[in-house]
Amino acid sequence: MRNKKRYKLTKNDLKLLRYLLINKVASREQINRDIYATYWPQSVRKRLYLLKADKLIKAIRPISTWVDQTSLYSLTSKGFHVIKPFIQTPLIYKRLESDSIEHDLTLVDIRHAFTSNRYVTKYFTENQIHNEETFQYSEEKKIFNQLRFDALIEFSKNSNNKVLIPIQYERTEKSKNRYKDILHNFYMESSIPAIIYITSSIKIEKAIKKAENEIEPNQDNQKLFYGATYKLSEGLNLTKFHAQGDKFINFS
Repeated sequence: MRNKKRYKLTKNDLKLLRYLLINKVASREQINRDIYATYWPQSVRKRLYLLKADKLIKAIRPISTWVDQTSLYSLTSKGFHVIKPFIQTPLIYKRLESDSIEHDLTLVDIRHAFTSNRYVTKYFTENQIHNEETFQYSEEKKIFNQLRFDALIEFSKNSNNKVLIPIQYERTEKSKNRYKDILHNFYMESSIPAIIYITSSIKIEKAIKKAENEIEPNQDNQKLFYGATYKLSEGLNLTKFHAQGDKFINFS
């Protein structure tokens, strides 16, 4: 029997394992864009085939509602043990699979949009916020875990002034009472002055704004800044977010 040709894990391969750990799931197109940016698509397919054959990653059947109908991938337990020595922040929990694939795939694109911005100095994913030790015990960061945010950015236009801003992504509409409960908890936390709320539709954005007006009718005191995922599909960067009044956050 012919021996299988062995291959060596590259820096990009290790970067991919880390990428799948923090994102839980990603499409081949997203992986090509974020990890193997200099590779031709057919080369990426071959690389993923090798990693899958070695059981470091696994393929997931594409979902019909996702525009990119290439294969989807997640990390395996074997892949986690390969990348574990390179994890700088210890994990309290290990979560490798997505239980809301379309939601998490969109968060991968949101992450790409923010990390492409020169003023975003750090980006923490949902899996990092919910599972890493620092978000359990750090006085500065544990509130972002407690309020179950989808992401967190460190924003800075100069090295002396860094701000942590949480991100919430809303793909499906909730009831008004549910929004009021969520926003009430956000507004009770005075240490968080601003929250970026990204929605998948104008209808959802209007529902959240209505709930916010009931929680805090004074627009000068409102702290939700809104964006929409249609800007991602149009190839636009998420750079400017508006509150209901005149306030806005500009990343450009």
